[in-house]
Amino acid sequence: MVGSFMLAITLAELLAWGTLMPRWVCYLIVTALAVAGGGGLLYAGLTKLKSFNPLPDQSVHELKENLQCLTNPR
Repeated sequence: MVGSFMLAITLAELLAWGTLMPRWVCYLIVTALAVAGGGGLLYAGLTKLKSFNPLPDQSVHELKENLQCLTNPR
């Protein structure tokens, strides 16, 4: 994480050195790219999580049966 932070600072400073833009604009550009990348990763992760069922259907059925037996003893 520290390495990513240092890389972001380095990229912003390199952008400021290589262009005539103010330093705050360079930091804004690097931050916007980082936020966009993080949002893309979050979206990809949520899409992947919604694409599969981590709990098999048979396990859910058995769990419901066990719960019914515990709440309604004969």
